[in-house]
Amino acid sequence: MHAHAVDCADVFNHRNESLRPWLIHTMFLGNATGGGNPAVDGFYVDDGWSAKGPSEMDKDSVAKMGMSVADVKAMITAWSANVAACEQQIEQTEQIPACLPACLPACPVPCRA
Repeated sequence: MHAHAVDCADVFNHRNESLRPWLIHTMFLGNATGGGNPAVDGFYVDDGWSAKGPSEMDKDSVAKMGMSVADVKAMITAWSANVAACEQQIEQTEQIPACLPACLPACPVPCRA
């Protein structure tokens, strides 16, 4: 059984540095929705950010959000850092398996069981 899906790339402003601890300790490793919940047996993160904007969103989402090229670059950098930090913390806890596809630029680790 897996916890409900949350589109991480689409919902959050990854440029907000206070988001990272919440992502790690509440969303991914917390007892309610994360690895601390016995109903959660792993994660599969397939969201992302590119020059076109967040994955799984309208093709004109960057324009709708009023983001500049610099805003998008900053978001890509912040998204990549958050993905790497979450993956590292999950690896360190060995609490649950992480499946972060190699297709994500920020995650060179292939899916593991």
